[in-house]
Amino acid sequence: MPEAITTRCCIAGGGPAGMMLGFLLARAGLDVVLLEKHKDFLRDFRGDTIHPSTLEIMHELGLLSEFLKLPHEKAEVLSGRYGSFPLPSPTSAICRHTASSSR
Repeated sequence: MPEAITTRCCIAGGGPAGMMLGFLLARAGLDVVLLEKHKDFLRDFRGDTIHPSTLEIMHELGLLSEFLKLPHEKAEVLSGRYGSFPLPSPTSAICRHTASSSR
């Protein structure tokens, strides 16, 4: 028979929202149990991009410096194509807008 667990807060799902809620509640001193049905964090179920707004939140929570120590790749330039049409990177569009708006 499985061991009984008593807790004040049970969170179902270890996705981004569940993990963040569990982290914040535990940091505030609540007894938290987080339930997740998957045994691993395969990319099929998780995102593989950390957006700037997420990095800002991690900084506010005091987690960013340790997070950035983990192995990762940084995307310096983004580009793409739609059919035969090249799509400009957001950075080059921003640079062009800034340059043309200063004229």
